[in-house]
Amino acid sequence: MPWCPICKAEYIDEGISKCDDCNVELVDKLSLFDIEKDISENDKEVLLISVKDEIEYSIIESKLRSYNIPVIKKYRDTGGAYLTIFMGSSPFGIDVFVPPKMFETAKEIITI
Repeated sequence: MPWCPICKAEYIDEGISKCDDCNVELVDKLSLFDIEKDISENDKEVLLISVKDEIEYSIIESKLRSYNIPVIKKYRDTGGAYLTIFMGSSPFGIDVFVPPKMFETAKEIITI
């Protein structure tokens, strides 16, 4: 089955020759080097944006996930998660992180 060498997406349809997302030619299989490189490039997340509350975070998260961009949420204060559970919100804000290789795309998506 064809694979995208950039985003590592697998295509079930043999008739497709280019990746829909990356617009590059598909390959028949991924090398072990490509897989290891992908893992090492994605071992740390990058701060995309800081938002003020859960509502704003939910909007950003939903928008990014609709483009298959994984999101990590980190509360800005150690008590932020606790306050959100206890009171329903936190006054400290939330940091939104994405994988480094998807940072530029994510930045464009949230500014649309």
